[in-house]
Amino acid sequence: MKIPKRNLRVKVQGLDGKSPLAGQAFEIVAGGKTVKGQVAPDGLVEGKIPASATTATLTIPGLGFSLRLAVGELDPTCDGAPTSPIVSGVQARLANLGYYAGPTCDRFDEATKSALAAFQREVMGRESADGEFDEETLDRLAVEHGC
Repeated sequence: MKIPKRNLRVKVQGLDGKSPLAGQAFEIVAGGKTVKGQVAPDGLVEGKIPASATTATLTIPGLGFSLRLAVGELDPTCDGAPTSPIVSGVQARLANLGYYAGPTCDRFDEATKSALAAFQREVMGRESADGEFDEETLDRLAVEHGC
């Protein structure tokens, strides 16, 4: 019997925005299964885990680094149109990509605006990133996050 899987993606990086973990071997343990790989140059850790898993543990054995992760559904980024964004969905994706470190809530605060502006600058190449919601930003966030 084939067990349904889902893709787990986590971006690990330092405070300087670079990934000091690039190239390191990693292990993800979730739902009784272990996935092994190497941290990508951009800090992305990715692996297929059982769809039923609600937690996972990411370990970088060479550094003695271990992180417990909650795995589950994310709020959507918008309610049908970019003019009605769901802030908690945007925050969760920005956090998973390493841009936001605040609480996932439904409040558009300065930390969220700053994270969104950093994403617009670094990923979208916008010189005049404003940290505001627009269709292009929400679409790109979905592409970069993988959903």
